[in-house]
Amino acid sequence: MDQPLLGSTSQPQQLADDGSFEFDPAEYWAMLRRHWLTVIAAALLGLAWGFVQFINTPETFRTSTRVQIERRVPSPLGGQNVWMQSLWNPEFYPTQYEILKGAGLALKVVENLKLWEDPYYETAGALSSSSTSGNTAEDDNRMKLSLAGRIRGGVEIRPVRGTSLVDISYRARNADLAAKLANGYAQAFINQNRTDQESAASHISTQLETEIQSAEAQIRKDEQRIYELADRTGLLAPNATSEVQDSRVAAANDQLSSAEQRRIAAQSEYNSKRNQQPMAVAQVSAPLEFNTARSKLTELEAEYDSKKDVYLDDSQVILQLRSALDAERKRFETAVTNLANRAVNEARGKYEQAQREEQTLSNRYQSLRRSARASQVDVNETDNLRDSIAAQRGTLTQLRLRQQEFNVANRNAGESSIRQIAEAYPPGSPVSPQLRSELTAGLALGLMLGIGLVLLLELLDRTVKTPGELERRLNLPILAAIPDIAAKRGYGRYGYGYGYGYGYGRSSSRKPKKRRVKKPDEPSIDLIPFRKPRIAVSEAYRGLRTNLLLSTADELKVVAVTSSFPSEGKTATTTNLATVLAQLGKKTLVIDGDLRKARIHEVLKISNRSGLVNYLVGAQPIENVVLATQVDNLFAAPAGPAPPNPSELLASARMEHFLNEARKAFDFVVIDTPPVLAVTDAAILGSLADGLVITCRAGRVTRDELRSCRDRLSMGGVKILGAVLNCFRPHASRGERGYSTYHYETYGHDDDTDMYDSDPRQGEVA
Repeated sequence: MDQPLLGSTSQPQQLADDGSFEFDPAEYWAMLRRHWLTVIAAALLGLAWGFVQFINTPETFRTSTRVQIERRVPSPLGGQNVWMQSLWNPEFYPTQYEILKGAGLALKVVENLKLWEDPYYETAGALSSSSTSGNTAEDDNRMKLSLAGRIRGGVEIRPVRGTSLVDISYRARNADLAAKLANGYAQAFINQNRTDQESAASHISTQLETEIQSAEAQIRKDEQRIYELADRTGLLAPNATSEVQDSRVAAANDQLSSAEQRRIAAQSEYNSKRNQQPMAVAQVSAPLEFNTARSKLTELEAEYDSKKDVYLDDSQVILQLRSALDAERKRFETAVTNLANRAVNEARGKYEQAQREEQTLSNRYQSLRRSARASQVDVNETDNLRDSIAAQRGTLTQLRLRQQEFNVANRNAGESSIRQIAEAYPPGSPVSPQLRSELTAGLALGLMLGIGLVLLLELLDRTVKTPGELERRLNLPILAAIPDIAAKRGYGRYGYGYGYGYGYGRSSSRKPKKRRVKKPDEPSIDLIPFRKPRIAVSEAYRGLRTNLLLSTADELKVVAVTSSFPSEGKTATTTNLATVLAQLGKKTLVIDGDLRKARIHEVLKISNRSGLVNYLVGAQPIENVVLATQVDNLFAAPAGPAPPNPSELLASARMEHFLNEARKAFDFVVIDTPPVLAVTDAAILGSLADGLVITCRAGRVTRDELRSCRDRLSMGGVKILGAVLNCFRPHASRGERGYSTYHYETYGHDDDTDMYDSDPRQGEVA
């Protein structure tokens, strides 16, 4: 299946750069493995902090007392259940806990225990000389408030789950003081509850007395109102409605209905005439006058019709008749308008007269109704007042009975609903500090700090480290992940064995690195499939070969290899890819298209005195620049001498001719190109090739740089086949499933030392 040119549409870029979050525990575990020293250091710092806290924290003692809180409040309902159980009040116990922790109860504890006389607070410097002298009431209040705020920090309220018991604990630096304040809190809470209950009982008694007085006053007021109504209307019986008033109201209602019908008929006639044409109104309302006015016009029209056939249109007779006919028409229209207006005005007058009659009868009817209603209201009000008096007398009797019962039951209401179950005693040992808890807290804090620091470092690190990250964030197909050949030999991060730097075009954000000298015993990545065909790195290159050949349905003969920046392994990828293609038995040509910093000849151990540059300038034919190598079926075209204008030579027609001839003579052609972000040579050669492979070094190139490289190639019309991740360390990225070399290394794997000493042509895999 053909791969589309990356960057040709906007959708893949959006899918790659949307920053979508996918939680993968293995990926986060790999982060911790990469920075395990940071986590260990943070944990050690946390342990040190916990030990310092243990040394510097003073001893604290804690003791507890237990109280029982009953859910009852005084009830004004009377009877035997004077204390109503508030079993369904979910806010009762939380309210009691807040009272225990409140400033008001703390102030009562200070006053009950007279803490300003306690030696502990005097020696601790809690009291000033002015406070202890008691010169003024303001100084005393300030001292008590200060002590109350001081002791509030040591109290702890812990309810016993599933019971009405509560443990009141107190923490202090003195054992005797802790027990004294715990018991003081319990006694102050019990005393305050007793006071509140007595106050509530007194309030209920006062409320009952107020309700009794209010009922008696309402009875007297209703009786006085009955006397006033009887004097005003003289109606003492409930059925004193006047039959005369009822008959008058009925007669007035009938008259009003008749007037309303007449008004509706007059209104309908008026609206009908007002909305009709004047001609129709005049013809219906005054037919005699209408016909009289119409007759003269009819005669003139008949005379005009009889003579217009005899005389010419411009004759004197026709003109006179036409003038007379126009005058008569205007007179007739005026007469019709007047007749219509007169008919409409007469209809309006009848309608207004009917309206006035209806309004007069309506006012009379409403007046009669109000008079009858007022009489009935007085009767109803009298009846209601008598019923209200009866109800008020019953309520008054119940209130007086309830008051007597409450007074009898309230004689024993002074008992508190809270009692102390267990007294607090001075503890024998402190509760803090404890070495184990301090070290545990410090370790937990250090681990959290270390993990947070690791996440921060990973967040700030914009480099690409895993194949999954490369594929997920940049939407680049992964052709292969080449393991770091030096990862298990202790050679550090740069284990590819060449470490050279380009002499042109480096990113301004990167500091130039010194050239690293390869150690004598350090393995080289160059031609590794030829020298050591059975190790995991060689197998990875064979996987690259397979994925590359399956990456497109089109013919794939010419492949260009590039990178974003120097030292990312593009030359090693080029030579090793060409090697594994040649191991298939196919004639393969590797071309050094990096005319600025040629290196293919060093890897393949061939001469560079004559190469691609010589052919492009016309100095040598193709046969002289293509050389055989030590690898069977592998040929190379070195770069040759460095030219002053590499880009112009690569964009010339001779370069295109060279590739066409190479297509005919070889099965596969692999081109090594310069870095994309340094020069434009890679885009030129990529457009001439069937596809291009981007190499990137794990942990070095950033996502932004790779994105810029990809976009620059896409804008140049280059078909990107995929990406190769070099220097990949699977043991540090266990979350990247499918890229680990463990299974290959443990199956049919020869010892590295034997393979170095063996013939590189033995064991070659086709």
